[in-house]
Amino acid sequence: MSKTVYVAALSQVPTYEETQTTTNLSTSTIASFFTHNAGSGSAKWAMSNGSTGTIKLVPGNIGIDSTTASVTLTAATNLTNVRLSCSYTTETNYDKVTITAAGTTVASAVSGSGTKSWTGNMTKGQTIVLTYVKDVSQSAS
Repeated sequence: MSKTVYVAALSQVPTYEETQTTTNLSTSTIASFFTHNAGSGSAKWAMSNGSTGTIKLVPGNIGIDSTTASVTLTAATNLTNVRLSCSYTTETNYDKVTITAAGTTVASAVSGSGTKSWTGNMTKGQTIVLTYVKDVSQSAS
């Protein structure tokens, strides 16, 4: 007695194609990619749309001596090729900005004016943290 063996072949072979897309963040689209904790009270960060494709974050403790304000953005999903560019201006040598992204220190207690950048991948739950520390004395130019 013989056995018949059937071999099936798909008439169309499914293909997987990945397209790279770039999404500019705004206050209306950020929730699709990040949850955020902007602090509270005088330490709360204000979020607004900056120039095209950017979000402007401003710490609420500017001018309030001896305070620290942090904002945490937590990846809501796995993200590839995240590009972070942070411009800052502080009282030189006194007030400090620290930036971490996905466990990497991008800027550690920098002051004055500058821009710090980071590009990398983020897995769901990884964070971007921006911290502004205002020193004990009044602001000076």
